[in-house]
Amino acid sequence: MMAHEARFLNNQAGQGYIQLNKKPTTIAMYKFKEGKLSMSEKASNDVTEEALAATEAAAAESAAPETVAENAAAADAAFGV
Repeated sequence: MMAHEARFLNNQAGQGYIQLNKKPTTIAMYKFKEGKLSMSEKASNDVTEEALAATEAAAAESAAPETVAENAAAADAAFGV
């Protein structure tokens, strides 16, 4: 939990959203000590076999041979091959 918070703070600082005056791990440790960090339970995913099959079918349709060939040609053109 603290490591996740420290990574989040480091990413935010790296992107310029926040400016840190202490190390991200130190800030995360103080947040944990003060009880400001909590872990929330995610709701269970009710994924049925039908939903998985529909997703796989949609993925198969989107990867039609024409599309694959067009993408390959576009990639070759982009890299000058």
